[in-house]
Amino acid sequence: MRVIDEAFFLKRYDVNLLIEQIMRTDPPIRISKIAEDLNEPISQIRRKISKLYNLGYGFKGDFDLRRIGLSTLVLGFNEPIDDVIKKLPRNFSQYLPFLRRWQGETFSPKHLSIALMYIPYNYDVLANAYGILEKANISLEIKPFIADISIIGKPRTKYFGLPDYLTNWELLYNDLKKEEDEENIKEILKIDPINLDLIDVLILASYQKDAFTPVSKIASDLKLSISKINRHLKTHIEKRKIFNGCSIKQLISKLDIQNRIMMLLIGKNEDLSTLLKFISIVKNSPEFYSALVDSNNNMYMMLFSIMFSEIDLFSKFIKNVKEYLGEYNIFILNPSTIKSYTIPFLAYNREIKNWDFKISVIDIMKEKLEALLKA
Repeated sequence: MRVIDEAFFLKRYDVNLLIEQIMRTDPPIRISKIAEDLNEPISQIRRKISKLYNLGYGFKGDFDLRRIGLSTLVLGFNEPIDDVIKKLPRNFSQYLPFLRRWQGETFSPKHLSIALMYIPYNYDVLANAYGILEKANISLEIKPFIADISIIGKPRTKYFGLPDYLTNWELLYNDLKKEEDEENIKEILKIDPINLDLIDVLILASYQKDAFTPVSKIASDLKLSISKINRHLKTHIEKRKIFNGCSIKQLISKLDIQNRIMMLLIGKNEDLSTLLKFISIVKNSPEFYSALVDSNNNMYMMLFSIMFSEIDLFSKFIKNVKEYLGEYNIFILNPSTIKSYTIPFLAYNREIKNWDFKISVIDIMKEKLEALLKA
């Protein structure tokens, strides 16, 4: 009954318009502003958002990790993540919370464990990582890479095919064949780094978990005044335009696994501009989740969530766009193995660590990373 109710609710055009509006809005999201933009009563908007959350959907604030000085180390193993961790030095676990970003495991065509780790931007740790893994007798299944570009899906109703609001793959393909979108590619490559203090980063992490988090809750969690949090929001975050809207997320425990399959693409394209053009278009598809790209060697990882009824169409689409993907492998991901983490500083416990809110965020990352590499 829940699946039928969810399918009917998500097919409603007004719900899709609401989702798009939220995704265009930077946190903190104010329901009154959403209602005003959509010309609907606040109570009606509130009910729809509540329904989305009850169905297991939510929204998280998006921002370019490069702007706050972070990249992502991508590692792939041929054994389960838990077994990999057991082989690592004992004190590794104390540093892990400061580095974890995401993990998941595939089951077809073969088992592959993927671990994503936060690292300081352009901080080359590959040689050290190889050394640690070799010493612990851990084999890598894919060549590791450091992704400096991270892109989140931004579904647009333009690509929703009727009647099920799934991707219109033909329209997506036609848009790919049009002239180069140089401005979009330049926007992806642009880096505008900023300096943030620890309070700023903890605010970002809170909205990365839930874009609707009340300011009062953030203040309570950090044991700071609401006025101080608002001051940081206005002068350090909103004024600098750090957020890039929101993305919709599904709680893994409530994913409709019976009707959906998660596809992981890992590959390399020698032509970076071609690869980025593909991502800049496909990110508008409802089935696209995210992409990581190493702009130095053009390696990438992309995640899609495909309805079973769409697998043939998706497969055909991927074959038709091989020129944009280069060499790649496709894996089927096991949703129950996925674990996602906010930017690492939420791992702090103020009562134990006695946070110094003036400390440099990147200095903390380097300190933890260097300690880990020496472990």
